Amino acid sequence: MGWHGRHCSRSGNVTDPSCVVLLVELDDPFILYHRIGDGGGRNHQWHEHEYDIGSQPYDPPDDLTLLEKTVITPIAACRGKFYFNPMDEMGVIDFSSPDRDAGPAFGSIAAERGDRVTLAKVFLVESQGELYKVSLLFDVADVYTVTGSSVHVMDFESSRWRRVGDLGGRAFVLSLFNFGASCESGGEAGLRGDCVYVAYPVARELLVFDVKDGSMESVKLDEAPKSDKAFWVLPSY
Repeated sequence: MGWHGRHCSRSGNVTDPSCVVLLVELDDPFILYHRIGDGGGRNHQWHEHEYDIGSQPYDPPDDLTLLEKTVITPIAACRGKFYFNPMDEMGVIDFSSPDRDAGPAFGSIAAERGDRVTLAKVFLVESQGELYKVSLLFDVADVYTVTGSSVHVMDFESSRWRRVGDLGGRAFVLSLFNFGASCESGGEAGLRGDCVYVAYPVARELLVFDVKDGSMESVKLDEAPKSDKAFWVLPSY
């Protein structure tokens, strides 16, 4: 689940006592987390943790000397851990310590980028135990114009992003505030398999990228209300 300014995800099934629910502030360097298996009483609470994963220029390229704290975005849970900021090194948050009082362990893994792009908006999506990176490609001369997309899956054995030509028949749904999810195709929603759907509420349009043939389709949503946010309602199963 995601919303403006925050992103919420969980490390696994909520019936698993080791499951951790993680709330990430997208504009500030701190997280909130809750361990499902903590039970009742005083331990049944949210814990706040401030992190430091480095700094970056505040307003590049105008003034490279003015810095701000790097924050976590995008992020997705996969195989019991949380992965974020997929650069040459991808961040990892691990809550698997047997010490229930231990806080999150921050680390990183090598993650060769695969295709090099100059301007893109990146999303992370977990699908059937695999971690995917979806990049929306923009026109260098017009940063508001999407020209295409690319999808990679993380090969954890080689620590490399590998480009894919399909999504295993599934569909990915994205919204601009760092939300991405995997869904079954077909059904009542009529989602096409091996496609990425991106909602653009301000423009009142839905972009559909076919991963197999590389095509892009724009669907106008003229009857949609004016808004700067878009949400996907997903099945609970």
